[in-house]
Amino acid sequence: MRYDSINWMGWLVIVTLSLALLFMYLMFFGNYGVLVFMGVFIVGTIIGLNREEKEPRIDSDEYFTDEDFIHCKVGEWVSRK
Repeated sequence: MRYDSINWMGWLVIVTLSLALLFMYLMFFGNYGVLVFMGVFIVGTIIGLNREEKEPRIDSDEYFTDEDFIHCKVGEWVSRK
């Protein structure tokens, strides 16, 4: 099953890490840490929205299928005798 959206646990992780990053910026930069955090957040969002998803390319030579696995097992059984 393939999901195209984020679930509640993903949002919880994102919010927790964002708050931790905000607190780190506040410790290092003082009051300017909020501005730095907002800048990093905006730039990261822009970069993330402009990223193109790559289609997974499967070469038949490099992709290991179930049929290949069965042939390996048969070869293993034959080589034991």
